Amino acid sequence: MKLKQLASIIGLGSACPDEYLQQECINLCGEDYATCGENCDGTETCFILSLKKDSCTETYSSCVRSCPCEKNCPEGCANCENEICRRLPFFSVLGDQPFADRTQYVMAVDGSERMETNLVIPEGTARHDYLKYAGHAILNDKLYIFGGSSDFKKIARLDECEFTELPIQLIDPFDSISGALMSFMNRVYLCFFSYPYKTCQEFDGNDVTDSYLRTNFEHCYGSMGIYNDSMVVLGAGDWPGEKVRRKVEQLEVGGWKEIAEFPVDIAYSSTVTVPEGMLVLGGWNPGWNTLVTEFNQPRDTNPNTGIYYKQIYLLKENVWSLVGNLNEPKSDATVIRLGEWIVSVAGDSNNNFVERINWDGEAVTSVEIIGSHANTILRPIVFQSEKNFCV
Repeated sequence: MKLKQLASIIGLGSACPDEYLQQECINLCGEDYATCGENCDGTETCFILSLKKDSCTETYSSCVRSCPCEKNCPEGCANCENEICRRLPFFSVLGDQPFADRTQYVMAVDGSERMETNLVIPEGTARHDYLKYAGHAILNDKLYIFGGSSDFKKIARLDECEFTELPIQLIDPFDSISGALMSFMNRVYLCFFSYPYKTCQEFDGNDVTDSYLRTNFEHCYGSMGIYNDSMVVLGAGDWPGEKVRRKVEQLEVGGWKEIAEFPVDIAYSSTVTVPEGMLVLGGWNPGWNTLVTEFNQPRDTNPNTGIYYKQIYLLKENVWSLVGNLNEPKSDATVIRLGEWIVSVAGDSNNNFVERINWDGEAVTSVEIIGSHANTILRPIVFQSEKNFCV
């Protein structure tokens, strides 16, 4: 089963925004190649490109070149004429809120179709908390979840429609609220959950190791993303998230390097990579030691109230700019790219909206509410899937 998440909290270096369709397209080319071989005259000229211009090999190579994110369609389905790009993408959403009905459904990117799914998921330590606060990432076409409130060191893999818990565990505890994770260069980096909030552990699909990577600043309650084909971490600080809430660092040869500060104090934000750079959506400002927001609006004098954001910022050429707004303030959302669309799944917000965001390369041109779910799910598990995935 092939799965894809282009998310807030998962990505790849030079990530294909339509990797699911890319892989399906290449698989279809392979099927045509096999059929070509079966119908060929059986000589080697069927497969040797130099001997026959319309060989099975050349036909296969030409087919692959036209797939999303390949030579003729380097931006994925954007400006790509491949028929597969006209298919409506679907994505799956999973999440737990203890003692409430489990959230699990598959939805079309335009909200026109939604079906409940039937995955086999353990209950956890309380009724329906196995997925609560668990981080998730796609690695080698498989969905993995990490930690969470039921067992802060668990690692489980989605096999077909059932989660299988692995015999190995994380070295350090992890959850997706205090910590952040990112799939990058065939590894999952799980970071900032434990003191001193500067370190990561790495998972390669088989083993867990302590990473040598160490940020310059604390990033508890921060977020991770991909910018210029490199990992980035932004926001928050030490527990409970004070001190360095605007700091942004990028991984370069030799370690983490500080880059342009985020415009406002930020925690619990979401990120997604676009060809122009990296978008940061929503988030929360704890508001400690400040009684006025960064937008010069008075806030509650209770220092624990905080400020929720709906703003969307773009990091491009090491400069931050405000490029749009969500329909309502939210934090702890999961964001993925599906072709030309960006989908934001709440998250901590008033209405638990699922929003479809149209990005034209310079600004957000529209934000459409395509659905919602009953329960508040922090950092929901979201990934691209087939229409009939586990229904």
